[in-house]
Amino acid sequence: MTRANSQCTAGAALILALATFSASLSAQGLSADEIMARSAHVDGGRDGLFGLAFTFEPARKPKTELRYTMVWKTYPDDPKLDTKVIFYSEYPPDDHGKAFMAFIYHGKKDDHWLYLPELRMVRKISHGRHQHQHDNDEFGKTQLTRGDMVPRAPDADRHRLLGVDERLRGRYYKIESTPLARSEEYPYAKAIRWIDAETFLPWRVDYYGERGAEAVKRLHFDWDKIGSAWVWKKVVAENLVNGSKTTLDVSHVRLNIGLSDRIFSKRSLMRRPESLR
Repeated sequence: MTRANSQCTAGAALILALATFSASLSAQGLSADEIMARSAHVDGGRDGLFGLAFTFEPARKPKTELRYTMVWKTYPDDPKLDTKVIFYSEYPPDDHGKAFMAFIYHGKKDDHWLYLPELRMVRKISHGRHQHQHDNDEFGKTQLTRGDMVPRAPDADRHRLLGVDERLRGRYYKIESTPLARSEEYPYAKAIRWIDAETFLPWRVDYYGERGAEAVKRLHFDWDKIGSAWVWKKVVAENLVNGSKTTLDVSHVRLNIGLSDRIFSKRSLMRRPESLR
C-alpha cells in the first residue's frame, strides 16, 4: 500500500507536468515574468498512453528500476475534474498485474484506487494513510518529488532575468525565482532555470537550499515534439549533496487517441482493455 500510494502521487504529479497546458510562441525582449508565464504554457496533449521507466540510483546502494504503462485523459472544460490517470505495473515481476488509478480534481484531494491481483479486488486508498515515503518503498529513493515535477505557478515566485546563456544546445534565458512563501512541498530558497529562448521549455533547473548559497538539486529535461505537442523524453534529477540520482525515461508515446471515459474504471484496473496494450 505504501508503494501504491507513492506511485499514485508520482503519477498525479507527472500528469500535471506533462498534460495541462496550451502552446507557447517565441518572442524577443521579454521580462522575467513574461518568460515564466510562457514557460508554464506547453501543449502536452488531451489524452494519451506511454511507457515510464524510473531508475533509482541512491548513494552507495544498488540501482533499482520500476516500469509502468500510463494512460491519462484531461478535462479542460470541467470546473471540478482535472485529469484521470491509470498506471499498469510492468516491472519488477512481483508487481506485474498491479494497477493504480487516480482522479485529480481542482481544489480538493485526489481519489486513488489500487488493484491487487493476488486478492482480486480493487481498494480505494485512504488519504490519511501512508502519506510519507519510506526506505522500503522504491519511491522513497526518488529525487523527483511532487514539488519538483508539478509546474509551479509563475505568480508563486518573484522572478529575475539573470541573462541569456549561449550553449552548444541553444540559447537560454537564465531566470532566478524566489518563492513568495515557503512550504513543505517546496523547501527551496530559490531556483535558477534555463528556459529555451525558442520553445520556452525548461532545459535545466538548479534548486538551492534554505541558506540559498549552494545548489542542492539539479534537474535536466529532454523533450520530444509530437505533432504540436511537447512531452518529456527523459528527466534526470540529481541530489548534489549526496550524489543520489533518479532518471525518468518516457517511451512509446501515443497522444490524442480519443480515450473513452469508460476506460477509467475499476473494471479496467482488474483487466486491461486490449486497446491499452
